Amino acid sequence: MDNQQGTLNAYIAGLWDGEGSFSINQYKQKNNRINTRICISVANTDRNIIKTIVDFFTANHIKFYIYMLDRRKSGRKIQYQIEITSYHSKLIFIGLVEKYLTKNKEYSRLLKRICEYKLEKYVDWKNGGCNAKNKSGFIVEEIENNFLEEYKKLRDASETTSRIPYKFR
Repeated sequence: MDNQQGTLNAYIAGLWDGEGSFSINQYKQKNNRINTRICISVANTDRNIIKTIVDFFTANHIKFYIYMLDRRKSGRKIQYQIEITSYHSKLIFIGLVEKYLTKNKEYSRLLKRICEYKLEKYVDWKNGGCNAKNKSGFIVEEIENNFLEEYKKLRDASETTSRIPYKFR
């Protein structure tokens, strides 16, 4: 890796440490199975920063999508939120920025392990014929719950995570 690429990786890592998010959410599907969602995202109102991220993702073959939240009617700027979509892309991203992260380094390591697990299980499922009969073995809920508990422990130990409950009117 040349110095310029390393500098860009460090810059992107800094954006994620300052304004980005490495998170895990669980939700119940219609069939009552629990699914764990891995989210790596960042939000910003500066189009130049968003363009830099998009160019970085494109150059590194990272799949993503952008949400645009138009808040101009309330006197605020347009906000862009970028989220990395595939497990493979999340692994590429973490591989590029992990050594430069400070605040989010432990989160990125945990999400890396989860993405590796899910990709491994997906390959096993595909090799098994990709049918509904063997889909129940695709993800093991106990393992996913262990990942979620590990994530909660990181959040509870974090000095930067807000512990103030938000009250909405």
